[in-house]
Amino acid sequence: MAALNALKLPDGTTGLPLKGTISPAMFKPNASSTEKMDGTRLKLALPDLQIPALPNGTQISKALLNISDKLPEGFAPSEAPASGPVVSISASAGGDSAQKLFSFEGLSVTSVDLAAMYSNKAWAFGLKGTAQLNATELAYKVAFAKGADQKGEYAVKLEAPGNDGLTVQAVTGRPVPGLSDVALSAIELKKGSAGDSLSAKLMFLDTTGEIDVFHPKGFDAAVFAVTADKLDFKKLIPGNALAGGSLLKPTMVFVPVGKTLQPDDPSIPPKLKANIAKVLADMAKSQPGVESEAIPAGITLLAELDIQGSSDMAAL
Repeated sequence: MAALNALKLPDGTTGLPLKGTISPAMFKPNASSTEKMDGTRLKLALPDLQIPALPNGTQISKALLNISDKLPEGFAPSEAPASGPVVSISASAGGDSAQKLFSFEGLSVTSVDLAAMYSNKAWAFGLKGTAQLNATELAYKVAFAKGADQKGEYAVKLEAPGNDGLTVQAVTGRPVPGLSDVALSAIELKKGSAGDSLSAKLMFLDTTGEIDVFHPKGFDAAVFAVTADKLDFKKLIPGNALAGGSLLKPTMVFVPVGKTLQPDDPSIPPKLKANIAKVLADMAKSQPGVESEAIPAGITLLAELDIQGSSDMAAL
């Protein structure tokens, strides 16, 4: 009963319908536990479930609790308990309930399948399904921490089926000159207290970088930022006096027309916010107050310039 108690079923739940097969060895007095479980396949119909980590109102329906001697299809061997029967749940969410799963602008869920495994006195839940992001079909997968460690912040892995993959334009919802068709990899949707943000890896100007896409409150269009570890300055502005200089942790912030972004806006992902704050804090030594100025519409470049390779700048 521990597995059922851990689910926190609705008040008043006193019985559950059960159907399945059991091993003939169940009635042999001297049979081992393994022999008694051999061939066991029991299913219990559960009431609608609420998973702590999911947004309020996300109901998991058509749930079945499975008790068997083997892992059900779709579970990894590492998820199996060390001993005893395999206790798992399979379920789905649909309709309006599924739409509450993500709050990222332009992302709508089309299917939700839940799988859960009970071991070490706690349930571990995972979701997978299909969704649509700005007209691009994709699949998603998310795993939650066990038991009391579940929180409303988690990362969702996204991928587009086939060879096309997701592009910068697909996730931002608008054309970006020179970047629109750049393919993304290692794509994650991050659930946070200030809303959802999307991050991914990409290649631009022969450099590996990362893109963050997010929606500040009151913005119809997304803000996004492209960050790299290091970039040759002349790849951005060829033939300039700073040729030979390197940009360290360069960040290009794309703010929609007619909008400005405060550098401490709560929707900015933590890592990106830290990069912005560091550059502005250093700039404030020569330009007081700049650290609190809004980032304007258009493309804003923020970086630390390493001048050791620039003969013109090193001569200053």
